[in-house]
Amino acid sequence: MAPPPAAPIGQLLEEGTGESSSPPRSSAAHDELRRKIYERLVQAGKQGDSDDASFRNMLDAHFDKLPPRYLTDLSESKAEDVLLHREVLDECAHNGNQPVFRARFLKCMVVQPEWVDTSPDSETYQRLLEDLTLERIHGTDTTGSMSSPSRDSEPALLHEIIFSSLDKPKLLSRLTALLSEVGLNIQEAHVYSTTDGFCLDVFVVDGWKTEETEALIATIEDTLMRKNGAPPNSANASSSEKILELREQLVDCEIDWNILAVAEKITSGSSADLYRGTHSGLDVCIKILRSAHHNSPSEVEFLQQALMLRGELSTKTSLHFMGHAQSIESIVPL
Repeated sequence: MAPPPAAPIGQLLEEGTGESSSPPRSSAAHDELRRKIYERLVQAGKQGDSDDASFRNMLDAHFDKLPPRYLTDLSESKAEDVLLHREVLDECAHNGNQPVFRARFLKCMVVQPEWVDTSPDSETYQRLLEDLTLERIHGTDTTGSMSSPSRDSEPALLHEIIFSSLDKPKLLSRLTALLSEVGLNIQEAHVYSTTDGFCLDVFVVDGWKTEETEALIATIEDTLMRKNGAPPNSANASSSEKILELREQLVDCEIDWNILAVAEKITSGSSADLYRGTHSGLDVCIKILRSAHHNSPSEVEFLQQALMLRGELSTKTSLHFMGHAQSIESIVPL
């Protein structure tokens, strides 16, 4: 008997109906940056057959759909990226709302094992925190940056992955898990929600061994499709190596298990439960991955979130990430 047809890529990433936020009216600084980007593109001959007014209106329509930080992240020096991002969003909107992946080689560099500057009030940070606490966190801005530590200080080929789809809850965590399964290490990410319900996500990654990108995109899409129909044992086997690698990066732990008190359950998610607790007189939140999801893609996602939040919380906020343990079932209240 033939296997059932695979679901469209969009369904594989879907986990509910997403949200988009209208960006506040642009400031004078953003208006000036819009003008400079427009002028730079015109000087580079990128307006094609459009007259000046039509080209300017097209750019403004693109900027109006995205949050103000999109312009700040780009800067005048990356003016031509605007046209690429608009093309990706347009392709997604006219392709049955199916996800669109693009990739390009950036450069070869030595990747240092440290955290790049982050923005804790960003959409990216909030979405990661949402996935850790299993609660939806709303913010006034809808973009941000994140980065994760590299394993070694060694030459690496950096690629940029550009992604667009309908905006959905927990999409960011699913994308990071997908890229990890392909073998990519996320060095930087920018996440934007548009006013018409789409997302534009830009990842800087290492881990792909050649400069060409056609096979990279094919591998990402094939992995996504395979995750839809692969038997559980296959998925678990492909996750084991990445889980061990991530655990090694989370060995530091400040938790004294003798004084950690776990109280009532706050809520539950698809693979984990969130508890309230106390430690050294401080209120803490404890997220516990259920044993049924150990050594699976869910644990890869769980560990990636912990790793990213460790860097965010330790340097940018008054909150503090205390640690991670492989098994704490003995302290969970019955």
